[in-house]
Amino acid sequence: SRVLHPADAGPMFEKWRFSLASVTAFEFQARLWDLQSQTWRWHLNRALPIRDTDGTLTRWVGTSTDVHDQKRFSEELELRVEQRTSDLRHSLLEKEVLLKEVHHRVKNNLAVISGLIELQSGYTENEGVVGILRESQDRILSIALVHERIYRAESFESVDFAEYAEELARQLLETYGLLAAGVHLTCALERVELSIDHAIPCGLILNELLTNVLKHAFPSGQRGEIRLALRKCGQAAVLEV
Repeated sequence: SRVLHPADAGPMFEKWRFSLASVTAFEFQARLWDLQSQTWRWHLNRALPIRDTDGTLTRWVGTSTDVHDQKRFSEELELRVEQRTSDLRHSLLEKEVLLKEVHHRVKNNLAVISGLIELQSGYTENEGVVGILRESQDRILSIALVHERIYRAESFESVDFAEYAEELARQLLETYGLLAAGVHLTCALERVELSIDHAIPCGLILNELLTNVLKHAFPSGQRGEIRLALRKCGQAAVLEV
């Protein structure tokens, strides 16, 4: 009569032969036929080699424990965990897509606002007003760059402020036409990750510092150098212009 499930017989006997040859503990889960329920039930089969005081193998002692209910419960639990994990991954993916879209739209809206300011500046010849409008555009640029970097990044938690600072500085120099006029940008920037809540105000501060430099440090086409440094200092960071 059948006792051991055909699918488990081969692997179980192979494991048993290995244990016999190496005289090591045997353990294997297999399905055994249950006469009472007339079903296959999972059993945990174990055997230990017993030696005498001289180390000679004298016998094997084994057990076969019905673990069918525990195994089914474990499998059901694993399926539930896998399903829950899959649902969470799907939900996380949807949120990531939504966040990317939000940051993309914010960046685009800021670009539209910047374009409207640029358009408005064309209706006035007052240098003071034009200067104010340009400074507003620069501030918008500093915010838009943060959202652009987050949109392009794999993580929404932080921004590499070193890359951001250099990109902002170069764009401002190009805006003021100073890169071609002999003003050089030198960067010594350590990698510092900032959250969006910190990156935006720090970007605005950097924008103000650089704008003041570009407006006042190089009068009458004077050549020069702008040095931008960022370094870690314990739990903080130091930004120098």
